[in-house]
Amino acid sequence: MKGAIRRKAKPQGSFEDEYRASLREYAGGGGELALGRAYELGRRALAEQKSLLEMASLHHQAVLALVAMRKVKKAERNCSDQAPNSSRVFVSL
Repeated sequence: MKGAIRRKAKPQGSFEDEYRASLREYAGGGGELALGRAYELGRRALAEQKSLLEMASLHHQAVLALVAMRKVKKAERNCSDQAPNSSRVFVSL
């Protein structure tokens, strides 16, 4: 095919990084697009011969990281919500 335009393939990150990103996207309300990405990752896992144990371990670690990240964000929101109240304490001193 002379003159055909070739698209540059998007460089693949590590499977683990892509899995974590996909899970974050889906948990954040990614919907059908995130599910499509998950199906592609599933196919890639099969092609790379990932074992069930590897996948379960990766999922477990990704969920723990996601929960920890959400806890940090919630704590940050709580701190910013309390900031106006804490300034009143300093003013009254």
